[in-house]
Amino acid sequence: MVNPTSNRALRAMDLIPYVLENPGVSTTELAQYFSVSVKQIEEDLSLIFMCGLPGYTPYDLIDLVFEDGVVSVIDPQVLTKPRNFSKTEHVAVVLGLEILKSLIPDNPDYQARVLQVLSKINKSIPNVEVIIKKEKSFQYFESINQAIKLKQNLKIVYNSESKDEQKARSIAPLRMYLQNAQAYLVAYDPVARIEKVFKLSNIISCEIGENSDTFSSMAEEELVKVEIVVDEKHLFFVERNSSIIVAQEQIAGGIKVILKVRSMDWIKRAVVSNAPGIQVISPPELASWARETASKMISFYAKTALD
Repeated sequence: MVNPTSNRALRAMDLIPYVLENPGVSTTELAQYFSVSVKQIEEDLSLIFMCGLPGYTPYDLIDLVFEDGVVSVIDPQVLTKPRNFSKTEHVAVVLGLEILKSLIPDNPDYQARVLQVLSKINKSIPNVEVIIKKEKSFQYFESINQAIKLKQNLKIVYNSESKDEQKARSIAPLRMYLQNAQAYLVAYDPVARIEKVFKLSNIISCEIGENSDTFSSMAEEELVKVEIVVDEKHLFFVERNSSIIVAQEQIAGGIKVILKVRSMDWIKRAVVSNAPGIQVISPPELASWARETASKMISFYAKTALD
């Protein structure tokens, strides 16, 4: 993922208390915990080594050592405790827990654990109160969750933000997830034969349909592994399609992404609509198609400009 200066500074503040809580932790373990590369962790540690209190003499700097891949903190200066949630982070975590609580309303043990965590988080920032407005879409959590469990289709009316229209759809729900404080449903569209992502707040109506062979036909379909590079200006593609991404790696200028898709037509449309922000690496036939299509488009517009 992109590693802006703000993210690096926040990670640096979290590194010291984490190392103090886990003496002898390795740079490899830190990289896995903070979801970055070992090289990035080593660069962060080198940066922290030059930070400290005003005066910035050797006695005022954070004293740490990382040799043979093992990190030790001798003098953490003022970074002995983990930082608190920001107000935005607090709201996002509380909203996520409220959604989780709504997913399994008939499990008292689950509800009790979620409420315990909610209470602990709310006490951590006593001057911030999060009030959850129960929108109409939240009433569909139970129905959607039941349909996922029983592998039943859903009949929904969905308000598409991109097309500014309401449309009735029959879909096979697969899973729900939370991202950027928004709840999403990943479902299979049997007509288009692709997986789509629906924002729950945009669902106008929802009812459970009949059992169908959609799920069994999906299991028989072979998923195609696609490797692409997405540049920094098109990272919204990664966010919108996180449900089908199986691996990603930050590289210079963007992210290398591995997806598993059911429809080659869909990935072709995605590549063209995001050009030149997506570069296809594999499979070879898709990479060749992308190069040929780009060449044709460039030739067409060059000819139009001359005419």
